[in-house]
Amino acid sequence: DKKQIDQCMDDTGGLEKDSNKALDDEIEEASRKGVVVLPTMFVNTAPMRGALNSQTVLNAVCAGFTEESQPSVCATCRECDDVVTCVKKGVCKKSGKSYSAGGGGGVSKKTFGTTLLLMCALFGAAGYIHWRKTREEMRDQVRGILAEYMPLEGGEDPHQSPMDFARAGQSASLIS
Repeated sequence: DKKQIDQCMDDTGGLEKDSNKALDDEIEEASRKGVVVLPTMFVNTAPMRGALNSQTVLNAVCAGFTEESQPSVCATCRECDDVVTCVKKGVCKKSGKSYSAGGGGGVSKKTFGTTLLLMCALFGAAGYIHWRKTREEMRDQVRGILAEYMPLEGGEDPHQSPMDFARAGQSASLIS
């Protein structure tokens, strides 16, 4: 009633005085909680600021649950055109079709895990192929270098292979 509202306003400082205690308390509380932009809403102690609509609020609330523990309204109404009606009735009407549960957007954990595993396998295989190719090229280069420094065939001893000197190691003498 108007008389009670006027009495409440007068008791807290009214509109003509420099301060209104109830209003000042509300502003102080908002500042303490971090409300600096209006509208501001808190979901799981996280502030949401700016233009809030029912779709944004539903997505924020549903994000607080794991996929297994989400209420059915999250799966049912996440992609609806009219979220408010969907939440009230429990049925989503989208593009003339009716969806009741499941089929939310995004990628499932199974699909994400499978894709991640396949990408790791693909990069692993590519790395292995590159390693094998590089190793073969390195061996060919080493063989080429060794071939250039090996003694020529047809030297003094026809029974001696060019590799015999290398196999003999430190026991072989360079001066015969």
